[in-house]
Amino acid sequence: GGAIIDARNRRQPTPVQAPPTASGGVPYLVGDTLERAQAKLEAVGMRVGGITLGDRPPSPDLAGKVYFQDPVAGSPIIRGGGVALRQYGLMGAAPPPQASPPIAPPGSVGPAQGACQTTEGPIGCTGTFVGTIHLACDGGVAPGTYTSTLTLRANGSAELQVPAPGAQPFVVVGVMDRSGKVQVDRQEPGVRHRWVGQFGRVAAGAGAARLSGSGNYEAHINIVDVRITRCTGQFTLR
Repeated sequence: GGAIIDARNRRQPTPVQAPPTASGGVPYLVGDTLERAQAKLEAVGMRVGGITLGDRPPSPDLAGKVYFQDPVAGSPIIRGGGVALRQYGLMGAAPPPQASPPIAPPGSVGPAQGACQTTEGPIGCTGTFVGTIHLACDGGVAPGTYTSTLTLRANGSAELQVPAPGAQPFVVVGVMDRSGKVQVDRQEPGVRHRWVGQFGRVAAGAGAARLSGSGNYEAHINIVDVRITRCTGQFTLR
């Protein structure tokens, strides 16, 4: 599976990767848009295994472009395998909002659904859907239920925004398959994300459709000066 961390507020050196010296193997994705990179990987039987949103690009023409990949171009192709990507943010992009405060006590969130905006994507449903996630973390942080969002895109990307108590939220991205399943198990610098979700498109009358489903989330955190080392949660659509 794949995951994404929003690293726009972390100062980090920009990796530089040169094109491969020989043709064949994993395609060269540096300089591509996410959509272009995904198309190249699908053409060789691979997929996007995870994305990290980086700092602002050094020039406007690089906004939203891939600047790092793992495994590197030219590596042996593994059918069904994933390639982790690092992608520049947008010029002048604002940092992600702080996590919202708890909105309900644990156990008060029931099943819910949201309207599909289009009939595109693996399950014929795209859009941004508001839900809730009940988080239980160690390190002395009290459990709480927070507002969270799930964004499904036509290219199969499924983006879950997870509040992080006392810090900026994580943005975790996986790839949804045709059955509506998203499975993420990805190690990034300081954090390992695990997220398994199952979603589906259901008729809502008059030709409309809605999204239903839920998922389990887990994070293992190893960041200096952060007391929390593990969080678990249940995401549910409203």
